[in-house]
Amino acid sequence: MILIQKLVPIPDHVEDKLFGDHARGSSYSHTVRSMDLIDRLFDNARRRYRKIVLPEGEDARIVAAAVRLKNEKIAQPILIGAADATARIAADIGVSLDGIAVVDSRNNPRLSAYGAALAAARSSMTPAMATRLVAKPLYFGGMMLRQGDADAMVADRKS
Repeated sequence: MILIQKLVPIPDHVEDKLFGDHARGSSYSHTVRSMDLIDRLFDNARRRYRKIVLPEGEDARIVAAAVRLKNEKIAQPILIGAADATARIAADIGVSLDGIAVVDSRNNPRLSAYGAALAAARSSMTPAMATRLVAKPLYFGGMMLRQGDADAMVADRKS
């Protein structure tokens, strides 16, 4: 069996646990089984309702994903980006950012604290160097995780 666009093979013993013994050799399509698993994952995420950092908050696809996460109550999205740019993108694609946290990594009160924490973790880095690095959205999101201000981060390969 292949899961999620034929990217991840599932061994038979795992398939049996997920879908029962009747799944193997049945007319149950791979797509249906994959969707069942995805639905289960979404249900699990809804129960946990974690804070998810999206460091590319100035990308229309990411803004749309954040809105979907909030509307479907899958997670509490946190977009990293300039508030005016993120709001402009939301307006352009016709969505509301109500209930979605937008954090500007360059002008955030936590920037110096995150920089100090990063510098403390890396002996070769000064606090000023660390603060400049943490001002970048991907690093800021990583520090949100490290400091316990978020539960997970999802970033595109462009980051």
